[in-house]
Amino acid sequence: MNHYANKKSAAESMLDIALLLANASQLKAVIEQGPGFAFFIPLVVLISISLMLQIGVGVLLIFLELFQVPFTVFQGIGVFSIKRIL
Repeated sequence: MNHYANKKSAAESMLDIALLLANASQLKAVIEQGPGFAFFIPLVVLISISLMLQIGVGVLLIFLELFQVPFTVFQGIGVFSIKRIL
């Protein structure tokens, strides 16, 4: 892998971590406001879903890297499912 790709990958990883920490911070702030806040439940639900999806994608990417699953397998599945929906 070349130097540019390594830097790009590291920068993307840092942005992913920053987003995860920002969502965790937002969830903490909403919980500290308490249930009296007007949008308490929707915010907790949406931020929690966002956190779970971020963690899920991270675990999936680690799994794909560990087992060297080619990305083209998933591209074919995605194209098929999109064509099927349309």
